[in-house]
Amino acid sequence: MYRLRNPLRRYAWGSPERLARFLGVEPDGTPQAELWLGAHPSAPSEVCCDGRWVPLPDCIAADPLAMVGPVVLQRFGPQLPFLLKVLAAAEPLSLQVHPDAVQARAGFEREQAAGLALDDPRRSYRDPNPKPELLCAVDGFDVLSGFRPAAELAGVLAAFGLDDRWVGLAAAGDPLRLCGALWDSSVEDRRTLTTTVVAAAAPDGPADRAFPRETALVRRVDARYPGDIGVVVALCLRRMWLAPGEAMFAGAGLLHAYLDGFGVELMANSDNVVRAGLTDKWVDVAELRRLLVADAGDGRPLVAAVDERTGATCYPVRADEFALSVFGPTGGPVPVRSPGPEILLCGDGTVRVTEDDGTVDGGTVHELGRSDALFVPARCAAYRVESSGTLYRATVGVHAHRPG
Repeated sequence: MYRLRNPLRRYAWGSPERLARFLGVEPDGTPQAELWLGAHPSAPSEVCCDGRWVPLPDCIAADPLAMVGPVVLQRFGPQLPFLLKVLAAAEPLSLQVHPDAVQARAGFEREQAAGLALDDPRRSYRDPNPKPELLCAVDGFDVLSGFRPAAELAGVLAAFGLDDRWVGLAAAGDPLRLCGALWDSSVEDRRTLTTTVVAAAAPDGPADRAFPRETALVRRVDARYPGDIGVVVALCLRRMWLAPGEAMFAGAGLLHAYLDGFGVELMANSDNVVRAGLTDKWVDVAELRRLLVADAGDGRPLVAAVDERTGATCYPVRADEFALSVFGPTGGPVPVRSPGPEILLCGDGTVRVTEDDGTVDGGTVHELGRSDALFVPARCAAYRVESSGTLYRATVGVHAHRPG
């Protein structure tokens, strides 16, 4: 197993304090948004190998069979198919949707052929991979996920002062047509729509009394993105609060946004984001029309299960690239069989991970504290976990139903 050193990503929506506290360092006053654990080429982790730090992709490339194993090698090639993140949002992220595998490859090839550099602001596809993702709340997370039911949506838009045309589109039960009309509206119409909604969101007004959480959200996002039609689109989405330990899955085509919170996010190894509003970045309406799915989510947290073999909490998702399980206090060593590769992240407390070398006493012991992480290569077939806190275990989805 290898210790990991992981890059910090700074975006304007990040928290100045949450990730710093997690890492055990003093906040520097700047937003810190994401800690990346994985092998994405734009910000790879490093592994400690023979006393020196080496980028994880280089370590995998040097011996892919030992690092990722034959199943992953055949299915995904010589790469780690997932990316684990620690996410700290103090401001809303953009409204966004992610592609499936076919859409991702087509979009990447299309933008490559157009000659767009990978860091071009008009670019939506920075790699050819899909980006399903799972968010597990650590201390709670406020999210928007999927469209409201038609009658509820019509009532919300009416309460915020939109006229019969928009309320009728909402009541018709075709949210894709409704959102398409919002994105296609003229500059003047957008100004009228956003002004109407923001005015209706005034404190103690009728909309505030009927929908206080929605009016607070409108005021908040309008202060950051005045005149953005995403202020209206956000009202079309279900609001969901994830309590600590609860999780949501964002599959292909789901319109969603993360509003505020601290959590662990696991996804396919991709940075593909097609934005739909609440952003200063590129919004590709034509691509949104191709990707959006009306019924991609039901606005409810995942139903977690307990793995009887390990006692870990598991979050079932429809993703070949990844699976997430979480160990709480174990009360003693727990044997884990690992087809690998994996990433283990200590969320709090202390965790002891002992490599299984086939001897009675066991092999190398790794002591982990909060924010410490290990890369478990495929050649490490088994280990034992002893935890007094929380350990996040990221594995490959195609292995998830094998004996743990």
